[in-house]
Amino acid sequence: FSFNGVTDIIDVPRPIFTLISFSAGDVNVGAIIAVTIIFLVGMVETMGGVENYTQSSELRSAKGEEYAGAIAGNSLVSIMAACFGALPLTIYQQNIAIVNQTKVKNKYVLLLAAFALILISFFPIVATFLTTIPVSVLGGCLLPLFASIAISGLRIIAKCGWSAKNVLILTLSLGVGYGLTLVPAITTVSGNGDWVDYLKLVLQNPVAMLFIVGLLSYYAIPKSLDKIEG
Repeated sequence: FSFNGVTDIIDVPRPIFTLISFSAGDVNVGAIIAVTIIFLVGMVETMGGVENYTQSSELRSAKGEEYAGAIAGNSLVSIMAACFGALPLTIYQQNIAIVNQTKVKNKYVLLLAAFALILISFFPIVATFLTTIPVSVLGGCLLPLFASIAISGLRIIAKCGWSAKNVLILTLSLGVGYGLTLVPAITTVSGNGDWVDYLKLVLQNPVAMLFIVGLLSYYAIPKSLDKIEG
């Protein structure tokens, strides 16, 4: 194990406004739009995670108050993270997969795990230790987790039905949304720091593009196609 990258055993994060001075000219509309889109993507992912958990562990659809609570909680931590210079946060879908596999869903166990992660975050040496894990070992652990998330997502899609509209939305989201991220002319950042560069940073993210194309497709495709089974 190599801990050469660790300079401090204990480190306490400081709010970003104590490190950087801001002025009116620092406001960038492109950055605001990009972060807003990322935040909306995170909220939709949060809803998907809640539905994933209730479908797999509770064998039911999520309730409105469960969606609201998850979005409110995620919004709160995203606001707190922004004070330290972080982007909007998303829920850890892999943890939902662990709950689904182990069937351990006691809230006190999850609360204890959350406090443990908070405590560990003050010790950079722990993070450095984790980076020493071979990629092959880490990949072997994560493969079944993320694969189970994909299967849960397909289960949710199947529950929505395979009408012509749903199939077309899914097709456009995967084809156009993911395909655009592979076109360098669209995603290459010029380095000028203008609003176009910030928009391209969003275009580089496949999850964000799938969300944008899916959302636009849902409202653009006529509802009459819902009556046609795929």
